[in-house]
Amino acid sequence: MRISQIIKEKIRSAARNFAPILWRGWHRGITSRWQNNSPFGHAPRHVLSDIIGHFRDNTSEGRVLMEMAPHAKENPLPECQTAQLADAYSQLPAFDGIRVCVYQLQHARVFGGYAGMVVDRAGLIFQESTPYPWGTLCHPALRRIRWPSAPASLSGKSAYLATPEATNNYYHFMVDCLPKLALLDRAKEPLDTFDQFIINSSARFTNEVLQESGIPESKVIQLQSDTNLVVENLIVPEFQGSHDGVEDWQVEGVRRILARWISNKVATKKIYAARGNARVRRVLNEEEVVRELALKGFEIVDPSNLTVQEQAEIFSQATLVVAPHGAALTNLLFCPPGAAVVEMVHPQVINGFYRNISRAAGLRHHVFAGQGDHASNLARHRANGADLSIDIPELLKFLHESKL
Repeated sequence: MRISQIIKEKIRSAARNFAPILWRGWHRGITSRWQNNSPFGHAPRHVLSDIIGHFRDNTSEGRVLMEMAPHAKENPLPECQTAQLADAYSQLPAFDGIRVCVYQLQHARVFGGYAGMVVDRAGLIFQESTPYPWGTLCHPALRRIRWPSAPASLSGKSAYLATPEATNNYYHFMVDCLPKLALLDRAKEPLDTFDQFIINSSARFTNEVLQESGIPESKVIQLQSDTNLVVENLIVPEFQGSHDGVEDWQVEGVRRILARWISNKVATKKIYAARGNARVRRVLNEEEVVRELALKGFEIVDPSNLTVQEQAEIFSQATLVVAPHGAALTNLLFCPPGAAVVEMVHPQVINGFYRNISRAAGLRHHVFAGQGDHASNLARHRANGADLSIDIPELLKFLHESKL
């Protein structure tokens, strides 16, 4: 690594450590003394981390409609091309399950910024519904010198679906946000009984999926950075995200919600999901990869050019999916149980997102290492988007030896 890169990384590290201290000091010294148009006479400063315990002790403040305790799940290693890959996957965090809670608040406050902020009428911040990487009290909503002007009132019943990282991210929308609709159903809160759905994703796929879920665009409220709402009856389906694992109920929920899009034809397809015009994680010799796999009977698809319905239909007919690590593999949600997956990865940039979907969906997951710049030669923010090249003879050998 060059000296200039080392210096930049040191500066970034210092900033990451200092920024939370700075924002907490700002909040306690300035914003917590708000008067003017603050709805509480002061900025909220107390953070609630135990939702279930809080409602057990304060029954007049709200109630828990449903909860599911986390259960540790075995997350087996995928079939890896090399021992080094297997070792990298073995060091990923264990999956201890996901704790789920659906709760109800009366006259709650909802503020924008990042994935939003949920506050009760007494000014108590609900931590798990107010996620922020640097801590709740560093949340953008608490950095304002004044609240946004007059709050808007939402009458009737509203569902809070805002989810970290789901803004324009297909994986996090499909795996972390959409299953919240399934939780509402489990909590016996039918979607047609809601007047509004508060969400923080406006990507092309969002409206398509929500409309298929039975949610018209007229009922969708997009969180903005200056959102300031008083919500008469707020239902919050809450669970921690899927970075370390995916539960079976998440996959089942998505498949049930989008059941009309899943083909009932016998699965026979071998698919290569291309990166196409992606700006990161490019396969530098993808044209050659496509040419060779097409000769082996693969159907070449570019999911970025397809609707979600078209992706669901294609992937639900697949017996084998080969693809570089990227959002296209989110469509493993639709593959029939028993289908095989070959995920092509940068050898030094490993995460288990798609292996996690495969486990929950009953798929056979394989990992093949491409070739690329050593991760230590890349800036921290670029490492996860590192480009790679594929050794085509090695890939074909791996497919043959894995009997794929």
